[in-house]
Amino acid sequence: MFDGQWAAWETPESRPGPEVQYWMMPAGVIDLSNAVNPQLVFRLKAYMINYGYFRVHVSENGVSWNELNTINVDSDQNTGWVRKQADLTAWAGKKIRLR
Repeated sequence: MFDGQWAAWETPESRPGPEVQYWMMPAGVIDLSNAVNPQLVFRLKAYMINYGYFRVHVSENGVSWNELNTINVDSDQNTGWVRKQADLTAWAGKKIRLR
């Protein structure tokens, strides 16, 4: 089931160079202390050209980050709405941040 009203998009005035990075970080900590089989599930629509990519990272301390490789979207992809899901069981019982 999909539920939620959170959305983000980026539309620059001009095409940024390949060295430009945009980060979006939900405010606060996600508490997985009592989670059983936690999953990150979301929908993504992407039009990425010329070195564009979409990544999700998870952190326990806000300093070191781990990439969730299973949900990467790489450059030169134009997707309709796709469902993405990443297993977060490695962080069950912990508090995490996403970016």
